[in-house]
Amino acid sequence: MSAFSVACVVFDFDGVLVQSNAIKRAAYDYALRALPVSSATIDRCLAGGPGDRADIIDAIVRTLKLPGAEHATIVARSVQAYSERCDALLPQCAETDHASETLAQLAARYPLYVNSATPEETLRSYVDQRGWTALFRGVYGRPRTKVEILARIASAERIDPGRILFVGDRLSDRDAARAAGCHFVGVQSAGADFEQDAELLDSLRDLSRYIARAAVQC
Repeated sequence: MSAFSVACVVFDFDGVLVQSNAIKRAAYDYALRALPVSSATIDRCLAGGPGDRADIIDAIVRTLKLPGAEHATIVARSVQAYSERCDALLPQCAETDHASETLAQLAARYPLYVNSATPEETLRSYVDQRGWTALFRGVYGRPRTKVEILARIASAERIDPGRILFVGDRLSDRDAARAAGCHFVGVQSAGADFEQDAELLDSLRDLSRYIARAAVQC
C-alpha cells in the first residue's frame, strides 16, 4: 500500500455498494432474449470497455449487421427493456456487506461521492430508494465517464486528485482512478476481474482500517 492522506472517498455503485452485478448481467439476457445473440457475444461486448447500457447494447446489436433504421429501433427497444428490468429488481437487491454501516461511519469524516456508469438520473433514484442520498455530497453517472467525474469531484472539493480514494470492483475502475491521478482500492464482488495479486478488501468493513493504515504511513 502506498502512503497517502485521504480527503475524499468515491464509490462505484454496482458490486461495491449493492450486489447488483448478477442482476444487471441477467438483464442483458432478458432484454436481448428475442435476438439471435449468444451469451458469449454479450460477455465479449461487456468486456470490451467501459460504457453505459446504451453503448453496450448498441455494440451487441451491431454484431447482427442490421440495416440502420432497424438497428436503431432494436437498440432503443432493448435499452428500454433492460432499464425496466433493472428498475424492477434493483430496489430489492441486497446491499454489499457492511455498506450502510461503512457509509455512515465515513460520512462523518469525509465527503463521499458515487461514481458509476449507470445513467445519472437512474443512479440517483437507486441511491435515494436506499435512504443514502444524505450521505453523499454528489451522485454522478453517465453521460460523463468515470475519469471525468473524478476530475469534477477534485475540482468541486478543491483538492489534489491524489487525495481522492476511489473504491471499485473492476479493472476499469482502477484504470479510471489511475487516469485521473487518484488512489484506488478494490473490493471483492461477484463481478471482480482483478489479477490474483491485486490489493483487495474482502468487504467494505475493512475500508476504514485501510484508510487509517494509509494515513499512518504518511
